[in-house]
Amino acid sequence: MDSKFIWNYIVEQHKKNLHAPESVAQKEWEMFFSELFGYSSLFGEIVPQPTIHIGSGKSTIPDIIIKKTGVSLFDVELKQYSLSFDERMEDQLLSYMKLLEISVGVLVCNKLYVYIYSDKITKNVEIDFTKDNPDGIKFVEMFRKDSFSFENIEVFIDSKNNFDENIRRIKKELNSSIVVDLVKRYFESFYTVEEIEEAFKDILIEVKNKDQKSGGISLPPPPPPPPYSRFAFEGNEYNKCKLVLAVVRAYVRDNPSITYYELKEVFYDKLQGSTGVVVTPKDLSIKRHCSDPDKRYFTRQPIYLNNDEVWVSTQWGIGNIYNFINKARCLGYEIIESN
Repeated sequence: MDSKFIWNYIVEQHKKNLHAPESVAQKEWEMFFSELFGYSSLFGEIVPQPTIHIGSGKSTIPDIIIKKTGVSLFDVELKQYSLSFDERMEDQLLSYMKLLEISVGVLVCNKLYVYIYSDKITKNVEIDFTKDNPDGIKFVEMFRKDSFSFENIEVFIDSKNNFDENIRRIKKELNSSIVVDLVKRYFESFYTVEEIEEAFKDILIEVKNKDQKSGGISLPPPPPPPPYSRFAFEGNEYNKCKLVLAVVRAYVRDNPSITYYELKEVFYDKLQGSTGVVVTPKDLSIKRHCSDPDKRYFTRQPIYLNNDEVWVSTQWGIGNIYNFINKARCLGYEIIESN
C-alpha cells in the first residue's frame, strides 16, 4: 500500500476523531500498525498496554509496544488528539523507553513526535498531521515492519533538525543590508552601477516577519533575467561592458588606419543610446550631461587611433547590448553567450 495513501488516511482519522477520548486513539493506532504498517497482533508484534512491574508493588503501563521477532522496536504513547504537547508527555514516553531499553519512541497528540534515545542523548522531531506532509509520508516508510531501521530514523531526525536549525539561522541573520546588496547585484546584469545607485536613493527596503506591519517601500518584482550574462570572445569571457570594449579594440586592431569618425560610422551612437558607443575626450567636453566621464566611459582603458584617443561607453544593459552584439556579428566577430 502506498505510503502517501496511508499517511493521508491517518490524517483523516486524526481530524475526524480530534475530540474523541484517548481510548479511540488507542484502538485506531493498534489498527494502523496491524493493517497499514504490517505488524501482527496474532504473533505478538503489537502489544497493547502491557503491565510492567517495577520493584515491589509498582507497575507502569505503556500504551503500545511494537515488536519484531520478540525484540521491542519502539514504544507508542497516545493522547487525545486535540491536546497540545507538554513536557509531561515527553517525560512519560522517555521514562518507558529507558525502562524497557527501547531506543525509539512515538508520541501522538495534536502532532506526532518521533524520539530516539541513544548514549544518554535524546533527539526528536515533530510532524504535523497535514495531508501530503512529506515528513508524515517518511514516517510511514520508516516505521513499516519491512523497512524499520533505527539508523534511518536517526538520519531523518538529524537531517530534519539541521534543516530547521538552518532556517532559524537564516531568519536571524537576514537583514535589509543583505537584501539590498543582492538586489543591486541582480540589477547589475541590466544597468550600470551609477543608474542602480541613483535609483536606490529613493528606495527603502526593510525585512520584517509576515505578522509585522509592513514598513518602507516594497520593490516590484524584478524583470525576468536576461537569457545570458557572460560572453566569450576571442578566447576570453566578458561581462556586457567589457565585451563592448574588447570588440571595439579588436576592430581597431584589425583596421589600424581607421579614423575616429570612421569608427563612429561603424559603431554609430544609436547602438548604445544616450551616450554613444565611442567618444573622444574632446567631444565629451561639449556634452553637458556628462559631469563625471569615469562613470560612463572606460577612461582608464583608452583605445588609441592614429591621431585620436577614444573612450568606449560602459553604459550597457539588457536594453542595448544585443544591438551591439548583432552589429559585431555582422562585422564577422564570433560571440558566444553563456549564463
